[in-house]
Amino acid sequence: MLNLNPGAQTDNSLQSYSSDSSSIAIPTTNSLALSSPNLSQNSASSSSPLGMTGLTAEYFDRDDLTDSKLVRIDATIDFDWVYGAPSEQISPDTFSARWTGQVQADHSETYRFYTHSDDGVRLWVNHQLLIDHWADHAVTEESGTIALVAGQKYDLKLEYRENGGHAVAKLLWSSPSQQKEIVPQSRLSPLNTTIVAGSRSESEIAKSADSFIDSIGIATHLRYTDTSYGRYSDVVEPRLRELGIRHIRDGGNDPGLFEKLNRLAQFGVRSTLVMDPRDGITPANAVEILQKVLPSVEAVEGPNEWDVNPELTYKGKPFPEGVREYQTDLYNAIKQNSATASISVLAPSMAIPEYGAKLGSLASVIDGGNMHSYAGGNLPTQDFDWRWMPQTRLISGDKPIVVTETGWHNAITDTTRQKGVSEQVAAKYIPRLFLESFNQGIKRTFLYELMDEWARAEQESSFGLIRADGTPKPAFYALRNLTYLLNDTGGSTASGALSYSMTGNTENVHHTLLQKSNGEFYLVLWLQTISTDADVSQSVTLNFEGSIRQATTYLTNQSIDPTGSYSSLNQLNLKVSDAPIVVKLAT
Repeated sequence: MLNLNPGAQTDNSLQSYSSDSSSIAIPTTNSLALSSPNLSQNSASSSSPLGMTGLTAEYFDRDDLTDSKLVRIDATIDFDWVYGAPSEQISPDTFSARWTGQVQADHSETYRFYTHSDDGVRLWVNHQLLIDHWADHAVTEESGTIALVAGQKYDLKLEYRENGGHAVAKLLWSSPSQQKEIVPQSRLSPLNTTIVAGSRSESEIAKSADSFIDSIGIATHLRYTDTSYGRYSDVVEPRLRELGIRHIRDGGNDPGLFEKLNRLAQFGVRSTLVMDPRDGITPANAVEILQKVLPSVEAVEGPNEWDVNPELTYKGKPFPEGVREYQTDLYNAIKQNSATASISVLAPSMAIPEYGAKLGSLASVIDGGNMHSYAGGNLPTQDFDWRWMPQTRLISGDKPIVVTETGWHNAITDTTRQKGVSEQVAAKYIPRLFLESFNQGIKRTFLYELMDEWARAEQESSFGLIRADGTPKPAFYALRNLTYLLNDTGGSTASGALSYSMTGNTENVHHTLLQKSNGEFYLVLWLQTISTDADVSQSVTLNFEGSIRQATTYLTNQSIDPTGSYSSLNQLNLKVSDAPIVVKLAT
């Protein structure tokens, strides 16, 4: 159940800004990303659970936002812990916190947000980094401005760290029509908080299973015929069709490539193409090239990772000026031709997201953002909320974001660039990658890549789902089984809600709730933890409001066959591991 607990006392020196600081304690999870739709809602009309106001607060027992101890709803950010801590579960002096949710302005004008902090603080509003003072400091006021529209809700995130001595965290705002004050509880709402992991049932709106399948893509190199991709007829095409993936990402200016892309389109596989001068593609010939693959192409993207290739130029200009000009010319050429105007144009990709600030906003010449958010051997969506997303938003603004490259290599002895993972660990991470990205609101995620290009124990040759000899890795089967189970030939309709709760050891348990057009729910659960080859699991109980007619469980990393079937139940005991378990529910 949800317990009302008194919040901390406010700073006496700022009493004129104070408000009621009551908090609602909720069970701990490991990640509370701003745009995650996997978390509980009680109605389709409200983005906050139970119509709550305030912000979701996650408190950590280290000053680097790790070792989560407590998640609760804070009415405001208005805390002076003096030399203490937010909870008895947390040690004073070295702790951190993250508040997430949405803020709503009363006036359409430029707002100034202020933080009073000791020590570090970072503030994002509408995915824009307004304040960044992460180093140790005494109580200090920082501020930043952003234009807001009255009545519209904007994502807000504030991160805080304490490293000894006085501990203060406060969030204020002002505008020409708004006096300076603590941002009030009535203008804050927690965003999709995981309150289903408690003993009280809540109703969660499902996403369509079809929309999840449609969010999955994979990178290919179909024109690299001198590599394993040369085995197109006996490996590439049949395995790609077996995977059940509808979207590929490729690139080049080659008749053989165009033929393969158009052939795959006959089987429902559409393509996103990289448009890069290195392949002889310029804005001047882009439309002519695209007309050769109109049955296949659904999107294009600008130049690939020019931020780490200073020798590359367009019209004699290197990054960022050359990329900015190329993107503008490319967008205009495609949109001004009726044959290609409907093709989506994505932003150019950055190898290092911080370099996006040099490129600046391209929102007027793109239909979507572009990320290459490799995890570097770490968890899926590593550094999404504080690094990749805000840096990409500097380029894309509020446009949808597509991840066109991400993944893990299996050359674990090669540590020259990214850390590798074993094939067994990749089989756990890759299905979770697509689920986590979907929960984060990413429009589409392209795994890099379909095949190992060479049989070499080095990074660039080892990202594939399929080995260079044509044999599938465990991750291939894990993804194939998941897409097979969740595929919905009935289309994208889903509007149902499921009332349930989770009890037991729910720490780090993440989930996605999907529904097929026949009304069946599919609840996918996993542990969002660092994986090894060893098996790890936690006991979790699903408690349903009312009786479930039929529940069927699947371990898709092992098989497409059911592992259990249960009739007329209102409770289900599960072992949730770091590989997804799928629970099909017929109500």
